[in-house]
Amino acid sequence: MQMLKPVSTLLVSLMLGFSAGALQLQSACYYNVTSKEHNDTDPNKKIEIASLSKILTSHWALAKLGLGFRFTTKLHITPVDDNTYDLHFEGGFDPVFSRDRLQYVIALLNNNKISQLRHITFDENFIFVDNLTMMASSDSFPHDPSSPRTKNNLTQALAKFINSYAQTRKRALDLYRVNLPETIKIKHKDLAYKSKADFQAAANERLIEIQSIPLKEILSEMNQHSNNHIADFLFQYLGSAKAYPGFVQKTLSVDLQNFEIRNGSGNPIRDPAGNKFYNSTSCAMIISVLSDVKTILGRSQLGLESIFATVGVDSDAKDRSPVSSNYSSPITDRTVVAKTGTIDPTIGLAGSILTKKGDILFAILYGTDGPKEWKQARVKILEDITTVLEKNEADQITPKDQLFLSFDHLALKKK
Repeated sequence: MQMLKPVSTLLVSLMLGFSAGALQLQSACYYNVTSKEHNDTDPNKKIEIASLSKILTSHWALAKLGLGFRFTTKLHITPVDDNTYDLHFEGGFDPVFSRDRLQYVIALLNNNKISQLRHITFDENFIFVDNLTMMASSDSFPHDPSSPRTKNNLTQALAKFINSYAQTRKRALDLYRVNLPETIKIKHKDLAYKSKADFQAAANERLIEIQSIPLKEILSEMNQHSNNHIADFLFQYLGSAKAYPGFVQKTLSVDLQNFEIRNGSGNPIRDPAGNKFYNSTSCAMIISVLSDVKTILGRSQLGLESIFATVGVDSDAKDRSPVSSNYSSPITDRTVVAKTGTIDPTIGLAGSILTKKGDILFAILYGTDGPKEWKQARVKILEDITTVLEKNEADQITPKDQLFLSFDHLALKKK
Protein backbone atom coordinates (compact mmCIF):
# COMPACT_ATOMS: atom_id res chain seq x y z
CA MET A 1 0.00 0.00 0.00
CA GLN A 2 1.22 3.48 -0.85
CA MET A 3 0.11 6.63 0.95
CA LEU A 4 -0.79 9.58 -1.26
CA LYS A 5 -1.05 13.28 -0.69
CA PRO A 6 -4.27 14.87 -2.03
CA VAL A 7 -4.07 17.26 -4.95
CA SER A 8 -6.92 19.76 -4.81
CA THR A 9 -5.50 22.13 -7.39
CA LEU A 10 -6.55 19.75 -10.16
CA LEU A 11 -10.17 20.56 -9.45
CA VAL A 12 -9.67 24.29 -9.88
CA SER A 13 -8.53 23.90 -13.47
CA LEU A 14 -11.28 21.36 -14.23
CA MET A 15 -14.01 23.66 -12.99
CA LEU A 16 -12.96 26.72 -14.95
CA GLY A 17 -15.50 27.73 -17.56
CA PHE A 18 -18.54 26.23 -15.83
CA SER A 19 -21.57 28.37 -15.05
CA ALA A 20 -24.40 27.75 -12.63
CA GLY A 21 -27.46 25.85 -13.88
CA ALA A 22 -29.93 23.26 -12.65
CA LEU A 23 -27.10 21.10 -11.36
CA GLN A 24 -27.45 20.12 -7.71
CA LEU A 25 -26.64 17.30 -5.34
CA GLN A 26 -29.67 15.05 -5.01
CA SER A 27 -28.33 12.49 -2.60
CA ALA A 28 -25.04 11.26 -1.17
CA CYS A 29 -24.19 8.42 1.20
CA TYR A 30 -20.84 7.52 2.77
CA TYR A 31 -20.26 4.51 5.02
CA ASN A 32 -16.95 3.60 6.65
CA VAL A 33 -16.95 -0.19 6.86
CA THR A 34 -14.41 -0.19 9.70
CA SER A 35 -15.85 2.46 12.02
CA LYS A 36 -19.47 1.83 10.90
CA GLU A 37 -19.92 5.60 10.62
CA HIS A 38 -22.43 7.11 8.17
CA ASN A 39 -22.29 10.57 6.61
CA ASP A 40 -25.37 11.05 4.43
CA THR A 41 -27.35 13.69 2.58
CA ASP A 42 -30.95 12.71 1.81
CA PRO A 43 -30.08 9.00 1.99
CA ASN A 44 -33.64 7.75 1.42
CA LYS A 45 -34.50 10.01 -1.50
CA LYS A 46 -35.64 7.97 -4.52
CA ILE A 47 -33.62 8.96 -7.60
CA GLU A 48 -32.97 7.67 -11.12
CA ILE A 49 -29.74 5.66 -10.87
CA ALA A 50 -28.83 4.91 -14.51
CA SER A 51 -25.98 2.38 -14.82
CA LEU A 52 -25.55 2.19 -11.06
CA SER A 53 -28.27 -0.42 -11.65
CA LYS A 54 -25.45 -2.78 -12.64
CA ILE A 55 -24.35 -2.81 -8.99
CA LEU A 56 -27.78 -4.22 -8.11
CA THR A 57 -27.62 -6.73 -10.97
CA SER A 58 -24.15 -7.86 -9.86
CA HIS A 59 -25.43 -8.35 -6.32
CA TRP A 60 -28.39 -10.46 -7.45
CA ALA A 61 -26.22 -12.62 -9.69
CA LEU A 62 -23.57 -13.20 -7.01
CA ALA A 63 -26.14 -14.08 -4.37
CA LYS A 64 -28.21 -16.37 -6.60
CA LEU A 65 -25.59 -17.99 -8.85
CA GLY A 66 -22.21 -17.67 -7.14
CA LEU A 67 -18.81 -16.45 -8.37
CA GLY A 68 -17.95 -19.66 -10.18
CA PHE A 69 -21.22 -20.12 -12.08
CA ARG A 70 -20.84 -20.80 -15.81
CA PHE A 71 -23.49 -20.69 -18.51
CA THR A 72 -23.71 -23.91 -20.54
CA THR A 73 -24.54 -24.26 -24.23
CA LYS A 74 -25.15 -27.70 -25.75
CA LEU A 75 -23.96 -28.55 -29.27
CA HIS A 76 -26.02 -31.29 -30.93
CA ILE A 77 -23.91 -32.64 -33.82
CA THR A 78 -25.63 -35.12 -36.14
CA PRO A 79 -23.97 -36.83 -39.11
CA VAL A 80 -25.80 -36.49 -42.44
CA ASP A 81 -23.26 -38.41 -44.55
CA ASP A 82 -19.54 -39.12 -44.38
CA ASN A 83 -18.51 -35.45 -44.63
CA THR A 84 -21.58 -33.40 -43.67
CA TYR A 85 -23.26 -32.71 -40.34
CA ASP A 86 -26.16 -30.81 -38.80
CA LEU A 87 -25.44 -28.52 -35.84
CA HIS A 88 -28.03 -27.38 -33.32
CA PHE A 89 -27.30 -24.86 -30.54
CA GLU A 90 -29.31 -25.60 -27.41
CA GLY A 91 -28.86 -22.30 -25.62
CA GLY A 92 -28.34 -21.69 -21.93
CA PHE A 93 -29.20 -17.97 -22.04
CA ASP A 94 -25.50 -17.16 -22.04
CA PRO A 95 -25.16 -13.35 -22.34
CA VAL A 96 -21.51 -13.45 -23.46
CA PHE A 97 -21.76 -15.92 -26.35
CA SER A 98 -20.14 -13.91 -29.16
CA ARG A 99 -17.76 -14.23 -32.08
CA ASP A 100 -14.80 -15.48 -30.05
CA ARG A 101 -16.91 -18.39 -28.74
CA LEU A 102 -18.15 -19.14 -32.26
CA GLN A 103 -14.51 -19.31 -33.33
CA TYR A 104 -13.88 -21.72 -30.46
CA VAL A 105 -16.82 -23.89 -31.60
CA ILE A 106 -15.48 -23.97 -35.17
CA ALA A 107 -12.03 -24.93 -33.86
CA LEU A 108 -13.64 -27.66 -31.79
CA LEU A 109 -15.52 -28.97 -34.83
CA ASN A 110 -12.35 -28.89 -36.94
CA ASN A 111 -10.51 -30.87 -34.26
CA ASN A 112 -13.24 -33.47 -34.70
CA LYS A 113 -12.70 -33.42 -38.49
CA ILE A 114 -15.91 -31.46 -39.14
CA SER A 115 -15.80 -28.53 -41.57
CA GLN A 116 -18.98 -29.01 -43.62
CA LEU A 117 -22.43 -28.34 -42.09
CA ARG A 118 -25.83 -28.72 -43.69
CA HIS A 119 -28.28 -27.13 -41.26
CA ILE A 120 -27.32 -24.84 -38.39
CA THR A 121 -30.23 -24.30 -36.01
CA PHE A 122 -30.64 -22.63 -32.62
CA ASP A 123 -33.39 -22.49 -30.01
CA GLU A 124 -35.04 -19.68 -28.03
CA ASN A 125 -32.43 -19.76 -25.27
CA PHE A 126 -29.51 -19.15 -27.59
CA ILE A 127 -28.39 -15.51 -27.49
CA PHE A 128 -25.67 -14.37 -29.86
CA VAL A 129 -23.96 -11.06 -30.56
CA ASP A 130 -21.13 -10.69 -33.04
CA ASN A 131 -18.97 -8.24 -31.07
CA LEU A 132 -19.75 -8.24 -27.37
CA THR A 133 -17.39 -5.44 -26.43
CA MET A 134 -19.11 -3.13 -28.91
CA MET A 135 -22.58 -4.12 -27.67
CA ALA A 136 -23.21 -1.16 -25.38
CA SER A 137 -26.89 -0.93 -26.25
CA SER A 138 -29.52 -3.48 -25.31
CA ASP A 139 -32.35 -2.72 -27.69
CA SER A 140 -32.98 -6.46 -28.09
CA PHE A 141 -34.09 -6.70 -24.45
CA PRO A 142 -36.19 -8.52 -23.42
CA HIS A 143 -35.20 -11.54 -25.47
CA ASP A 144 -37.70 -12.31 -28.24
CA PRO A 145 -37.15 -15.71 -29.91
CA SER A 146 -39.29 -14.67 -32.89
CA SER A 147 -36.99 -11.72 -33.63
CA PRO A 148 -34.52 -12.18 -36.52
CA ARG A 149 -31.78 -10.54 -34.43
CA THR A 150 -29.99 -13.71 -33.33
CA LYS A 151 -30.15 -15.17 -36.83
CA ASN A 152 -28.85 -11.95 -38.38
CA ASN A 153 -26.02 -11.68 -35.86
CA LEU A 154 -25.01 -15.30 -36.38
CA THR A 155 -25.22 -14.97 -40.17
CA GLN A 156 -22.95 -11.94 -40.03
CA ALA A 157 -20.43 -13.68 -37.78
CA LEU A 158 -20.35 -16.84 -39.92
CA ALA A 159 -19.58 -14.69 -42.97
CA LYS A 160 -16.46 -13.22 -41.33
CA PHE A 161 -15.45 -15.62 -38.57
CA ILE A 162 -11.85 -15.52 -39.83
CA ASN A 163 -11.67 -11.82 -38.94
CA SER A 164 -10.06 -11.38 -35.53
CA TYR A 165 -9.36 -15.11 -35.18
CA ALA A 166 -5.63 -14.48 -34.83
CA GLN A 167 -6.40 -12.14 -31.92
CA THR A 168 -8.73 -14.69 -30.30
CA ARG A 169 -6.13 -17.43 -30.70
CA LYS A 170 -3.38 -15.30 -29.13
CA ARG A 171 -5.61 -14.12 -26.29
CA ALA A 172 -6.73 -17.70 -25.52
CA LEU A 173 -3.11 -18.81 -25.31
CA ASP A 174 -1.88 -15.80 -23.33
CA LEU A 175 -4.73 -15.72 -20.81
CA TYR A 176 -5.67 -19.36 -20.33
CA ARG A 177 -3.06 -21.47 -22.16
CA VAL A 178 -5.74 -22.68 -24.58
CA ASN A 179 -4.00 -23.77 -27.78
CA LEU A 180 -6.35 -23.27 -30.74
CA PRO A 181 -5.44 -24.45 -34.28
CA GLU A 182 -3.59 -21.96 -36.47
CA THR A 183 -6.45 -21.83 -38.97
CA ILE A 184 -10.15 -22.73 -38.87
CA LYS A 185 -12.75 -23.33 -41.59
CA ILE A 186 -16.47 -24.04 -41.82
CA LYS A 187 -19.14 -24.05 -44.51
CA HIS A 188 -22.90 -24.34 -44.05
CA LYS A 189 -25.96 -24.60 -46.28
CA ASP A 190 -28.56 -22.77 -44.20
CA LEU A 191 -29.30 -21.27 -40.81
CA ALA A 192 -32.66 -21.22 -38.99
CA TYR A 193 -34.42 -20.95 -35.65
CA LYS A 194 -35.81 -24.19 -34.22
CA SER A 195 -37.63 -24.10 -30.90
CA LYS A 196 -36.95 -26.50 -28.05
CA ALA A 197 -40.36 -28.04 -28.67
CA ASP A 198 -39.61 -28.69 -32.34
CA PHE A 199 -36.07 -30.01 -31.93
CA GLN A 200 -35.64 -33.75 -31.57
CA ALA A 201 -32.22 -35.18 -30.88
CA ALA A 202 -31.17 -37.94 -33.27
CA ALA A 203 -30.15 -41.32 -31.91
CA ASN A 204 -26.73 -41.03 -33.59
CA GLU A 205 -25.98 -37.45 -32.54
CA ARG A 206 -22.90 -36.39 -30.64
CA LEU A 207 -23.53 -34.03 -27.73
CA ILE A 208 -20.84 -31.57 -26.67
CA GLU A 209 -21.34 -29.06 -23.85
CA ILE A 210 -19.35 -25.82 -23.72
CA GLN A 211 -19.18 -23.32 -20.90
CA SER A 212 -18.74 -19.59 -20.54
CA ILE A 213 -16.09 -18.00 -18.36
CA PRO A 214 -17.05 -17.81 -14.64
CA LEU A 215 -19.61 -15.27 -13.47
CA LYS A 216 -16.90 -13.20 -11.77
CA GLU A 217 -15.27 -12.47 -15.13
CA ILE A 218 -18.65 -11.78 -16.75
CA LEU A 219 -19.50 -9.23 -14.06
CA SER A 220 -16.08 -7.64 -14.39
CA GLU A 221 -16.57 -7.11 -18.12
CA MET A 222 -20.12 -5.86 -17.59
CA ASN A 223 -19.04 -3.27 -15.04
CA GLN A 224 -15.68 -2.34 -16.57
CA HIS A 225 -17.30 -1.25 -19.84
CA SER A 226 -20.86 -0.69 -18.58
CA ASN A 227 -22.13 -3.36 -20.96
CA ASN A 228 -25.92 -3.00 -21.11
CA HIS A 229 -26.40 -6.18 -23.14
CA ILE A 230 -24.83 -8.37 -20.46
CA ALA A 231 -26.66 -6.56 -17.66
CA ASP A 232 -30.12 -6.81 -19.19
CA PHE A 233 -29.90 -10.44 -20.29
CA LEU A 234 -28.36 -11.48 -16.98
CA PHE A 235 -31.21 -9.68 -15.21
CA GLN A 236 -33.74 -11.55 -17.37
CA TYR A 237 -32.03 -14.87 -16.64
CA LEU A 238 -32.25 -14.18 -12.90
CA GLY A 239 -36.00 -13.61 -13.08
CA SER A 240 -36.52 -10.04 -14.33
CA ALA A 241 -38.40 -7.22 -12.65
CA LYS A 242 -41.11 -9.44 -11.15
CA ALA A 243 -38.63 -11.51 -9.16
CA TYR A 244 -36.21 -8.80 -8.06
CA PRO A 245 -38.32 -7.21 -5.27
CA GLY A 246 -38.72 -10.55 -3.52
CA PHE A 247 -34.98 -11.20 -3.64
CA VAL A 248 -33.91 -7.80 -2.37
CA GLN A 249 -36.53 -7.71 0.38
CA LYS A 250 -35.45 -11.13 1.63
CA THR A 251 -31.75 -10.29 1.38
CA LEU A 252 -31.67 -6.71 2.65
CA SER A 253 -35.08 -6.17 4.28
CA VAL A 254 -35.58 -2.93 2.34
CA ASP A 255 -38.76 -0.91 1.87
CA LEU A 256 -40.36 -2.04 -1.39
CA GLN A 257 -41.71 1.49 -1.91
CA ASN A 258 -38.19 2.91 -2.07
CA PHE A 259 -37.06 1.39 -5.36
CA GLU A 260 -38.33 0.59 -8.83
CA ILE A 261 -36.05 -1.62 -10.90
CA ARG A 262 -37.21 -2.48 -14.43
CA ASN A 263 -34.06 -3.91 -16.00
CA GLY A 264 -30.45 -4.76 -15.23
CA SER A 265 -28.69 -1.98 -17.11
CA GLY A 266 -30.45 1.21 -16.07
CA ASN A 267 -31.30 2.07 -19.66
CA PRO A 268 -34.67 3.84 -19.98
CA ILE A 269 -37.67 1.73 -20.93
CA ARG A 270 -40.16 3.41 -23.25
CA ASP A 271 -43.90 2.90 -23.39
CA PRO A 272 -45.82 2.93 -26.73
CA ALA A 273 -46.18 6.72 -26.45
CA GLY A 274 -42.42 7.16 -26.17
CA ASN A 275 -42.35 8.09 -22.49
CA LYS A 276 -39.16 7.09 -20.65
CA PHE A 277 -39.14 5.16 -17.39
CA TYR A 278 -35.94 4.75 -15.39
CA ASN A 279 -34.70 2.50 -12.64
CA SER A 280 -34.74 4.40 -9.37
CA THR A 281 -33.77 3.89 -5.75
CA SER A 282 -31.97 5.63 -2.88
CA CYS A 283 -28.29 5.98 -2.12
CA ALA A 284 -29.00 4.19 1.17
CA MET A 285 -30.09 1.08 -0.75
CA ILE A 286 -27.02 1.26 -2.99
CA ILE A 287 -24.80 1.32 0.11
CA SER A 288 -26.65 -1.69 1.53
CA VAL A 289 -26.14 -3.56 -1.75
CA LEU A 290 -22.44 -2.64 -1.95
CA SER A 291 -21.94 -3.76 1.63
CA ASP A 292 -23.49 -7.16 0.90
CA VAL A 293 -21.49 -7.52 -2.33
CA LYS A 294 -18.33 -6.78 -0.34
CA THR A 295 -19.30 -9.48 2.16
CA ILE A 296 -19.99 -12.06 -0.58
CA LEU A 297 -16.68 -11.35 -2.33
CA GLY A 298 -14.83 -11.35 0.98
CA ARG A 299 -15.78 -14.98 1.56
CA SER A 300 -13.52 -15.77 -1.40
CA GLN A 301 -10.80 -13.32 -0.26
CA LEU A 302 -11.78 -10.90 -3.02
CA GLY A 303 -12.54 -7.18 -2.98
CA LEU A 304 -14.88 -4.96 -4.96
CA GLU A 305 -12.08 -4.40 -7.48
CA SER A 306 -12.55 -8.01 -8.66
CA ILE A 307 -15.84 -7.12 -10.38
CA PHE A 308 -15.85 -3.31 -10.58
CA ALA A 309 -13.48 -0.93 -12.36
CA THR A 310 -10.61 0.73 -10.52
CA VAL A 311 -9.93 4.32 -11.54
CA GLY A 312 -6.74 4.51 -13.61
CA VAL A 313 -6.45 0.76 -14.20
CA ASP A 314 -7.26 -0.32 -17.78
CA SER A 315 -6.13 -3.33 -19.78
CA ASP A 316 -6.20 -1.30 -22.99
CA ALA A 317 -5.25 2.39 -23.06
CA LYS A 318 -7.44 2.82 -26.15
CA ASP A 319 -10.46 1.29 -24.43
CA ARG A 320 -10.63 2.89 -20.99
CA SER A 321 -13.48 2.23 -18.61
CA PRO A 322 -16.00 5.05 -18.02
CA VAL A 323 -14.68 5.23 -14.46
CA SER A 324 -11.16 5.99 -15.66
CA SER A 325 -12.28 8.23 -18.52
CA ASN A 326 -14.33 10.47 -16.22
CA TYR A 327 -12.65 10.32 -12.82
CA SER A 328 -8.95 9.65 -13.31
CA SER A 329 -6.66 12.02 -11.36
CA PRO A 330 -3.48 11.77 -9.28
CA ILE A 331 -5.53 11.35 -6.11
CA THR A 332 -8.20 8.91 -7.35
CA ASP A 333 -6.09 6.55 -9.49
CA ARG A 334 -5.94 3.10 -7.86
CA THR A 335 -7.76 4.56 -4.84
CA VAL A 336 -11.38 4.55 -6.05
CA VAL A 337 -13.24 1.42 -7.17
CA ALA A 338 -16.58 2.34 -8.64
CA LYS A 339 -19.39 2.18 -11.18
CA THR A 340 -20.59 5.19 -13.15
CA GLY A 341 -24.18 6.17 -13.93
CA THR A 342 -25.26 8.50 -16.73
CA ILE A 343 -28.76 9.41 -17.95
CA ASP A 344 -30.46 12.71 -18.84
CA PRO A 345 -31.55 13.65 -15.30
CA THR A 346 -28.76 12.04 -13.26
CA ILE A 347 -24.99 11.66 -13.08
CA GLY A 348 -23.86 9.25 -10.40
CA LEU A 349 -20.89 7.36 -9.05
CA ALA A 350 -20.89 4.60 -6.43
CA GLY A 351 -18.32 2.22 -5.05
CA SER A 352 -15.49 2.34 -2.53
CA ILE A 353 -12.87 4.91 -1.55
CA LEU A 354 -9.80 3.18 -0.14
CA THR A 355 -8.30 4.88 2.93
CA LYS A 356 -6.01 4.01 5.84
CA LYS A 357 -8.97 4.60 8.16
CA GLY A 358 -11.07 1.97 6.41
CA ASP A 359 -12.78 1.53 3.07
CA ILE A 360 -15.57 4.07 2.58
CA LEU A 361 -18.52 2.86 0.57
CA PHE A 362 -20.20 5.74 -1.23
CA ALA A 363 -22.99 6.67 -3.62
CA ILE A 364 -23.19 10.21 -5.02
CA LEU A 365 -26.04 11.35 -7.30
CA TYR A 366 -26.34 14.76 -8.94
CA GLY A 367 -29.42 15.99 -10.75
CA THR A 368 -28.71 17.64 -14.11
CA ASP A 369 -30.50 19.51 -16.83
CA GLY A 370 -29.35 17.09 -19.53
CA PRO A 371 -25.97 16.46 -21.21
CA LYS A 372 -24.89 20.11 -21.03
CA GLU A 373 -24.34 19.67 -17.29
CA TRP A 374 -22.85 16.17 -17.24
CA LYS A 375 -19.24 17.30 -17.27
CA GLN A 376 -19.83 19.74 -14.46
CA ALA A 377 -21.59 17.06 -12.41
CA ARG A 378 -18.59 14.75 -12.80
CA VAL A 379 -16.27 17.50 -11.63
CA LYS A 380 -18.50 17.99 -8.59
CA ILE A 381 -18.31 14.26 -7.81
CA LEU A 382 -14.54 14.35 -8.17
CA GLU A 383 -14.48 17.29 -5.80
CA ASP A 384 -16.63 15.41 -3.28
CA ILE A 385 -14.34 12.38 -3.39
CA THR A 386 -11.27 14.59 -3.03
CA THR A 387 -12.79 16.17 0.07
CA VAL A 388 -13.19 12.70 1.60
CA LEU A 389 -9.60 11.80 0.76
CA GLU A 390 -8.28 15.05 2.23
CA LYS A 391 -9.77 14.01 5.57
CA ASN A 392 -8.33 10.49 5.38
CA GLU A 393 -5.10 8.83 4.34
CA ALA A 394 -5.52 7.39 0.88
CA ASP A 395 -4.61 3.79 0.09
CA GLN A 396 -3.78 2.37 -3.30
CA ILE A 397 -4.31 -1.04 -4.84
CA THR A 398 -3.02 -2.53 -8.06
CA PRO A 399 -5.72 -4.96 -9.20
CA LYS A 400 -5.03 -7.32 -12.05
CA ASP A 401 -6.93 -6.30 -15.15
CA GLN A 402 -6.97 -8.34 -18.33
CA LEU A 403 -8.44 -8.32 -21.78
CA PHE A 404 -11.77 -10.07 -22.21
CA LEU A 405 -12.39 -13.52 -23.66
CA SER A 406 -15.73 -15.31 -23.31
CA PHE A 407 -14.18 -18.76 -22.77
CA ASP A 408 -11.23 -20.24 -20.91
CA HIS A 409 -9.44 -23.55 -20.38
CA LEU A 410 -12.61 -25.08 -18.91
CA ALA A 411 -14.78 -24.18 -21.90
CA LEU A 412 -15.23 -27.83 -22.84
CA LYS A 413 -17.45 -29.27 -20.12
CA LYS A 414 -16.36 -32.67 -18.93
CA LYS A 415 -19.01 -35.34 -18.42
